[in-house]
Amino acid sequence: MTVTTIWEERWTTLQPRAFAAYRTHCLDRIWPLLVANGATPLGLFNALIGASAEEALSVTGYQSLDHYAAVQADLSAARPRLLDEAVRGAALAEFGALERRVSGERVRLLRDCGVRPKPEPAIADRKPIYGVRHFFVAEHDWPEFVETSSAGVWPRIESQGACILGMFRDLAAVEPLDVLLLTGYDGPAHWEATRGLEYSRPEGFTEEAWRRTGELARRRPALVQSSHVWLMRAHWPDVTP
Repeated sequence: MTVTTIWEERWTTLQPRAFAAYRTHCLDRIWPLLVANGATPLGLFNALIGASAEEALSVTGYQSLDHYAAVQADLSAARPRLLDEAVRGAALAEFGALERRVSGERVRLLRDCGVRPKPEPAIADRKPIYGVRHFFVAEHDWPEFVETSSAGVWPRIESQGACILGMFRDLAAVEPLDVLLLTGYDGPAHWEATRGLEYSRPEGFTEEAWRRTGELARRRPALVQSSHVWLMRAHWPDVTP
């Protein structure tokens, strides 16, 4: 998998009942084009609880700012070049039709927390539902927020079967930071079951290690100025490029 340092968070608002066609467009057309240009699509999501199904999120990694700029500049030209001649006309018509169904897009450049995404995310780690949470955290608290998340909260909820896909922050120096966390669950009931931090110690943790995760997890809420979460459905190509 491509090693990435820059991440794009792209929110797309679609017209009513347009997501099914948009999903096909993204997974069958855009995803392979990004991969062919050296980018790393992490996932496509659309809202289940918290907003309408026509609110979509995609997160994509790039090797550098220069790589990001080059892929964005080349994407329009790359589409017809990478399509088979026999289907090029129909595919370009499809691109145009989908673009007309987009009501608006918002893009933000991010960097990851250094812990997740994993260097080689496993297909087995993918979950059908994701908690897409935004935390607002003071920039000077970012290192402690990463520590209390990765060594405190995450081991506890992952012991309950959740799976952290990635955590990201603004690339820009802003106050407060807007932190994006993607956590996978088997469904809404599974998400609800992981609320709170008082879980029984699972196998594989010593009493001391488990006590330490609890101490760190209980420190994190004091670092959060505010937060909100949507539950979103996850989508990937049937065959990973």
